Amino acid sequence: MAGDERSIQGVGVNRTSRQRGRPPEDGMPDDGAMLAARSSAALKAGIAGAVGMALLLLIRLVPVPLVTCLVVPGFPLILGSTGVLAGILAGDSIQTGGQATQVGAFAGFSSGVGGGITAMVLAAFGLMFTDLGIGVQQQFSAAQLRDLAQSGITPELIQQVGSVLWALLVCGAGGIAAGAFMGALGGRIYFRLR
Repeated sequence: MAGDERSIQGVGVNRTSRQRGRPPEDGMPDDGAMLAARSSAALKAGIAGAVGMALLLLIRLVPVPLVTCLVVPGFPLILGSTGVLAGILAGDSIQTGGQATQVGAFAGFSSGVGGGITAMVLAAFGLMFTDLGIGVQQQFSAAQLRDLAQSGITPELIQQVGSVLWALLVCGAGGIAAGAFMGALGGRIYFRLR
């Protein structure tokens, strides 16, 4: 019982010294500063990855057959390299493989969010998922479309909303999941190779 009290008191003293901004006894920066450095690095890498995803989505619109062969492998490459970049930017604030995985996953998550938003904007302008939007419109009967048109909801609007919803599902949710996975993998690879 007395040993438990001493260990609890020792932990409390260590936390108190870290909360007051004093460096801990071992000379390492406190956990708050390291967490802030990792978060900042992940956000910066995520923004860079989101820009890369947006560029790939825009390049994908070019009607050249070989562009698809270049763009499809580009998505996992950008998402994985986003995790590596997050690790590089975090530098010495990453002490464990778990921290590297978390930093990479957050960076990939941020990239996926940026890619999803870009895809939804492009779908809103009719540049992506138009066939799927037409499929949503075709789910309504002619009588339903007439009734909706009287309410101000045109078939073109239904098609546009369908395209945006598919972009949200495929590029939004799918992009976030793939981004978090590939970013975590990139962060883990960085930690193993450094």
